[in-house]
Amino acid sequence: MLYLIDPATLDGRDRFSYDKLIEFIEKKLLEKDPTVGTFVKNPHELLIVLKIISEQYEDNLNKVERPRKLSNPFDYLRCEQMGNSFELLQLLYSQNFPGYDDLLRRNNTILTGPRGCGKTTIFRNLSLKTQLMVGNREGISKDFIGVYYHSYDLYFAFPYLKSKTEDDERRAIIHYFNLSILYEILDLLFVASDSKKFEYVINDTEIIELQTFVKKHFSLYNPPPVGSNVLRHLMSFIVGERKVLRDWFERKNNVAKPNFLPLDFIKEVSSCLQKNFKLFKDKAIYYLLDDYSLPTVSEQIQQTLNDFILFPSEGSEHFFKISTESIVTFYPKNSKNKLMVENREYVVVDLGSYFFNAGSERVGIFLVDVINNRLKNSENIDAKYYDIRLILGKNPYDSYNDLARRLQSGEKVQYYGWGIVVDLCSGDVAHILELIKRMFENVGPENFSNPDGINIPLGYLERDKLKTTHIQDKAIREAGNEFLKQIEAIPEEDYGKQLRKIAEAFGYVSHWYLMNKDSKNLKVNPPHQACRIEMLESLENFDEISKKIYDNLIKYGIFIRDIRGKSPRGNVADRLYLRRLLIPTFKLTPSTRDSIRLEENDFLLLLNQPDKAKEMLTTEKVIRKSLLDEKQKRLENE
Repeated sequence: MLYLIDPATLDGRDRFSYDKLIEFIEKKLLEKDPTVGTFVKNPHELLIVLKIISEQYEDNLNKVERPRKLSNPFDYLRCEQMGNSFELLQLLYSQNFPGYDDLLRRNNTILTGPRGCGKTTIFRNLSLKTQLMVGNREGISKDFIGVYYHSYDLYFAFPYLKSKTEDDERRAIIHYFNLSILYEILDLLFVASDSKKFEYVINDTEIIELQTFVKKHFSLYNPPPVGSNVLRHLMSFIVGERKVLRDWFERKNNVAKPNFLPLDFIKEVSSCLQKNFKLFKDKAIYYLLDDYSLPTVSEQIQQTLNDFILFPSEGSEHFFKISTESIVTFYPKNSKNKLMVENREYVVVDLGSYFFNAGSERVGIFLVDVINNRLKNSENIDAKYYDIRLILGKNPYDSYNDLARRLQSGEKVQYYGWGIVVDLCSGDVAHILELIKRMFENVGPENFSNPDGINIPLGYLERDKLKTTHIQDKAIREAGNEFLKQIEAIPEEDYGKQLRKIAEAFGYVSHWYLMNKDSKNLKVNPPHQACRIEMLESLENFDEISKKIYDNLIKYGIFIRDIRGKSPRGNVADRLYLRRLLIPTFKLTPSTRDSIRLEENDFLLLLNQPDKAKEMLTTEKVIRKSLLDEKQKRLENE
């Protein structure tokens, strides 16, 4: 029913409600991943979210005259919850994330990373519309223009595709996609042409050129009456064309087949903008396709669009930046079954991998920005608590070797301090925020409004007279245990219970290594500390079930794939890091020096029979066989 409405005709409460309902369906009702939040498949919570939409509109009206602030620093833990609160989106954003420079290079790019790593936040902030909506004219001076498009739109347009699409159906999908991108461009131009904020950014001559371009491709287009807003009229016209296309696609009322737009339409519209609009002159255009993920954006849709979105553009500088949940949720072939090759048709920026390789200092700078922005832009937070580093204090251990030795000796250890929190981040910023939220809740959030309300750094619970319950340690362990429970709740068709068993088996093996083995590559021989699997050879013998289990380990972020993985034998092989949130659960350390090295057969055993693999990988015979000789170790270290 929502698609019968022309959003270009809506204002005020109606437009707000329309956007919120679309967001509710996309990000709440259809969500299947239990690691995203407690609302997943929970009708009671979904109804609550649905019912407060009207209250949110009134709340926005009440706050329109003053800078937007959070009522609680842990509101809106995920970008989608902010809706069209563009000012808040910018206030809580940091561009210091690892991988930022590579993402902005002039290449077609696949952006991946674990759920909650901020892909949507990144894309929405890269869009010029967001920057203009908050009055940030600096976005105009950048060397690129970002145009944001949420790929859920494709799901709603074509929810029931056959396993094989006919030529006309593929052309219809391309036509609809082209119309949708054109609509987003018109919406951006409409915001930029708001004379109250951005006078002369868009002028009449440019609008005439745009109408000429549209008329060239749509013979039925007629200019609006004198005095009407041309851009609004164009937007309404495109919405109508999209409806005609969908009616034809669904064979409604004998609708005539539309005149499909050409395959290179986006190239043409990009050239038109760069040639005729001052705003676009000498700038690349980045089309930011968010949530371009299987199964929501189906294989049929992806292979159809892959016919043109990942090919180099000639005559116009435009590139596609595509975010997807995981590299395994991107379908890498086009409609002719041609493989799209990484580093030729596109490059990959995997935020999980970038976070693992960036180092603690770089990750810490980013997390400080994200968390402190929330503290500083929250109501009722005293200035004393504006720096999370002071709130959490220092890591209590001299080094992770020190922590490992204490674990090895059987000593009770506690995980706390800013350094520990930084090193528990796998790029999953939302989970780190939830972890810190737990700490605040343990001492009472209201106490942070009083400079004398909380002693920092956060230590033991005051009601715990024996001082055995450390506030931070409790929250960190709870977060890891909760994530483990969420893994088991993953849908049965995605092997949720099996995924948990695999994580637990690897955690058991890693802890066994720490307790019983020393690392051989350092003179001091510290305990063996491994949070990653290192394959000794490339994986070639996957059966269908093993492949699906492996893909889901990556898809749900239980393990993070290092895209720069290479085996000690010189082969290109996978290197998988355990989700760091689980490190305290399995009594490990965040050290990245060591690894568990597996042959292909051992890895397949771990996927299919994790309990048996756990036993095999902790026997002396197998360990001796899998250890590399000293020469190989020296080569690896070099």
